[in-house]
Amino acid sequence: MKLLTCDDEQLPRSWAPLFQKLTRTYLILSIPVVALFVCSSGVRFAAAQALARGGSSVIPISRVFCGDLYTRDGGVWGWRIAANPFGTLNLADARVASWQFVQQVRDALDHRPKTIYASIGRFDIDDPNYDESRTLEHLRQALELANHEGTHLVLTLAPYGSNSVTNTKLASLNERIEQELEDATILDLNNTIAPQGTLLTRFTSDGEHLNEAAYDAWASMVKATMAGGDTFRPAETGGGKARR
Repeated sequence: MKLLTCDDEQLPRSWAPLFQKLTRTYLILSIPVVALFVCSSGVRFAAAQALARGGSSVIPISRVFCGDLYTRDGGVWGWRIAANPFGTLNLADARVASWQFVQQVRDALDHRPKTIYASIGRFDIDDPNYDESRTLEHLRQALELANHEGTHLVLTLAPYGSNSVTNTKLASLNERIEQELEDATILDLNNTIAPQGTLLTRFTSDGEHLNEAAYDAWASMVKATMAGGDTFRPAETGGGKARR
């Protein structure tokens, strides 16, 4: 038997066991991460937002979605409207009122988008001190901010639910929005999802929140505004109405 010395060549070493161990470790750690990503819409949404922000130096953000939970629950709007998700942000949040929406528009304009899409007003109604004229004033402020930066504001009228009292207040607010915000494009989703003034059951699971069918209809209206650019005046689409 030959004894190895420092002058002798080292015996060949196999790296296969190490590679196999690393592969097993990677799989063990990645499976729950992948499962969480697939099963959690929140994780997917956060990841898409982070990618859009991180890639904005390469792909500028051209569309920002703002407003309350109705806009927020649309999730990754870039995918919904068949656009580049890297160029689209969703800054909407839960129970946002019109005065908070003004700040959202300021935050959106930091990204210098071509268009801001929003739906707002539903949660002003819940305020015991609700004042329709005050809500309109906040919306005018948001519109003036967008106009000053040359950004197109596309406002979807607050969707109706199943509460008749709330719907009556929303109908009055929505009518004034259409009449008074002449420099904005107005989308009337209610013509499709609530043609009789009450949210149809096929567009909701609980009488208040919108389901995928409702968001599909909304996305179709948004895509109509995209088709003609910022000066486009969309015709009625799928029962919905748009005006600029």
